[in-house]
Amino acid sequence: METTLSTPLEEPPGFLSLVSMVGDDERYTIQQLKNAERPAPELYGQARDLFVKILDGNFSFEFALSQARAIVDTVERRCAEEVLCASKHFLISQTPAPVRRLPRMWFDLPNGLKIPVSGVRLRQFDEPRLMALYFWKRPLSRWQLSAAAAILQTCLDRFQRHLSFAGIEFISVAEEGNLHRHLRSYSWEALQPLAKDALEHFLERFCKAWRTYKRLPPREIRLREGSQLRLKLRPPD
Repeated sequence: METTLSTPLEEPPGFLSLVSMVGDDERYTIQQLKNAERPAPELYGQARDLFVKILDGNFSFEFALSQARAIVDTVERRCAEEVLCASKHFLISQTPAPVRRLPRMWFDLPNGLKIPVSGVRLRQFDEPRLMALYFWKRPLSRWQLSAAAAILQTCLDRFQRHLSFAGIEFISVAEEGNLHRHLRSYSWEALQPLAKDALEHFLERFCKAWRTYKRLPPREIRLREGSQLRLKLRPPD
């Protein structure tokens, strides 16, 4: 049995990962931070690429699904197939339009640290529409969705002011009660971004857990010989 020491995080994760870690139980947040120390492959990268290629008109749904089924890695293939199949009705009903990725933005936490806000895209219709993609097994709670929206809104006001009043599609494809994936698309109205004081309260929960986490010593991690960590332990941004 091989062992190695964990490498504590030097900076907080990106905004979608961060909001997914915050709940009522500080111990849960600390455990998620510990989990995020482990290096792991990107499981949803190809799923996102295929999803976007359908929206911008480069791929038909059928061709994208055939590409998903040709992915060599078993876990990545399953993730891509599940995401596309759960999104079929949405994807085939959309009017194709160019999609571009916005530059990375930064959000200031109450403790002075910065978190990256990346992966936000713009669908270039006559009236441009923002798009954020959350592909993961566990859906965000209503509180987490509203916090993510408030963080994004704050960053747009600071870094992309001309897009502050653009509409948004915050698209989540995650497993729900029956363990099947479902696509949910949220507008700003549905997201209900947290007010400033409510967002500060939400973020202070993370900052408190972060302080406790940073006081912990490195932990010993046991690995089976020749094994690879195949589970990504925080959502991608």
